[in-house]
Amino acid sequence: TAVKSARGAAARVNSLERLVVELDLDAKNWDLPPRLYAISPAADLLALHPDLAWTLSPSPGKDPGALTAIEQEQNPSDEDLEEFLAGIDWPPEVFGVAIVLERLINEPSEDVRITAAVMRNGSRHCAIRFRRYDFDDSVLYGAELVPQLIEALAATLAD
Repeated sequence: TAVKSARGAAARVNSLERLVVELDLDAKNWDLPPRLYAISPAADLLALHPDLAWTLSPSPGKDPGALTAIEQEQNPSDEDLEEFLAGIDWPPEVFGVAIVLERLINEPSEDVRITAAVMRNGSRHCAIRFRRYDFDDSVLYGAELVPQLIEALAATLAD
């Protein structure tokens, strides 16, 4: 299925799925502003900055396809998200982009934290965590959970 719980996600995940899980788990607190990340292969980042080796998890030696998310200094506000994303044009060195943000969904009225990521090659993955059910095994995972947000992120990578 397109939607998996955290229990099913742990069995076999690719590097992008693993990165989305890590970003979701890193966002431990609620009521935070949106955070935007550039995604780069960990091996490329390590080649440019060997001093960062201790910060990369998993290390490129253990997972050659590992990805690293680099939080950006400029982040969108909740009010101007679409406008903010429309104004981004990532350089070719950026392999993908991710965002972590909170939203109120209508049916049922529920606070959720969305983690969405897309790569230049078209790979995409998302996580939705419900505030009311804030347990790691209650997170929804899938590629098409928030298609409009994924498309807006993908547009920032367009050549």
